[in-house]
Amino acid sequence: MKLLYFTSRYEPRNTLVSSRFNTTDGWGWEGSLWLSMGEQLREGSWDPRIDPFIPEIQEMIDYAHTKGVSLMGYVYPCLLFQSQPQAWDGGAMDLSNNAAADWLLSVMLAFLEKSGGGGFAWDHNIYAGSVTKQYSQWRSWMRILATLREFYPVSNFQFQYPGFSSYFTRLFSVINIFRLVKYSVTQYICLLFVTEYSTIK
Repeated sequence: MKLLYFTSRYEPRNTLVSSRFNTTDGWGWEGSLWLSMGEQLREGSWDPRIDPFIPEIQEMIDYAHTKGVSLMGYVYPCLLFQSQPQAWDGGAMDLSNNAAADWLLSVMLAFLEKSGGGGFAWDHNIYAGSVTKQYSQWRSWMRILATLREFYPVSNFQFQYPGFSSYFTRLFSVINIFRLVKYSVTQYICLLFVTEYSTIK
């Protein structure tokens, strides 16, 4: 069966499961995370390693599978998960904390197994606390992604927008600037060609 991957900044949200008034992220999208189970996961009231999806979410997953669609969970790795207080640092979860990173990895693996998902899209940020920790946090997140790909080699793992302060954003800003310059140069060359061609005619 061919898997189709769909990601969107504007995630579907089931209000029977999550509430915009209970979000802790900066723009109120937490209720869309983990197929609407993100708030409960952060609060520690739901854990894919031991708990089933509620019927309404399972029904959505089952329906998608009948259409050959594999859903992706949307994840903010830096939220203050209540089960990992030892890793809280500066209002975010510190992924350089090995116990927290191992916990997140086990939860993501269980989520994929239970949902039959096609991967994850991640967003927000992967950094917490001092900038001196960022390399360790980046290495930890790369280890998580590498392990996910090892267990699910045909799945899709991608970021949507990893935060203003991250190296990823800086990298892609440079790439986008290059694309813009390349596009502008191409347009200029085309304009010169059209002008010259019109003059010859």
